Amino acid sequence: MSSTPSLAELRALVDKMGGGPHVQRQGLPTGHSPLDRAVGGWPRPGLVEIVGRPGTGRCSLVRPVLADLTRQGQAVAVIDPFGEWHPTGWTGLRLDRVLIVQSSPEQAGWTAEQLTRSGVFPVVLLFGRLRLGRSAARLSRAVEQGRCTLLVIADKAEQSLPATLRLEARGYHPEGLKVRLVRQRGGRDGLTVTLRP
Repeated sequence: MSSTPSLAELRALVDKMGGGPHVQRQGLPTGHSPLDRAVGGWPRPGLVEIVGRPGTGRCSLVRPVLADLTRQGQAVAVIDPFGEWHPTGWTGLRLDRVLIVQSSPEQAGWTAEQLTRSGVFPVVLLFGRLRLGRSAARLSRAVEQGRCTLLVIADKAEQSLPATLRLEARGYHPEGLKVRLVRQRGGRDGLTVTLRP
């Protein structure tokens, strides 16, 4: 009787283990209770894409977490390839704890990869109409290595981006800001959450 497992037994063992290394994720509070209930917080490590046209409230989704972290004395990084970020409107944010990088659009993906992999920043925010190319796939590995949350704000989805969570800001309505869950690992895709002011 052979002690070597059969191929079928090995496959069953791999399936039981989940098929790959297990990364323990924790939820970083978003600062929006309804969103925290729906998605469990910003995944850390994790890659989050927030899409929507300017003026739809997409920046409102990330302001609280950046303000909370900087008030606690932690550093965050903002990559702004087009020089469109205006931090003066971000109440509660300690600017002395924010690293602002204005890389070229072509270098934004590489810059995000280096900052997330460093392990220095719990959150990195990346703005813009992205030209990620090959760096899109590497970003997923970088956030895992640095145990970082990468928040990407863009006008439309970058399909090559392996997002853990993808949200669409749908604008302000009388009852509050509407946010649609486009993609969440093991989550409720298509759910719309209302964030009251």
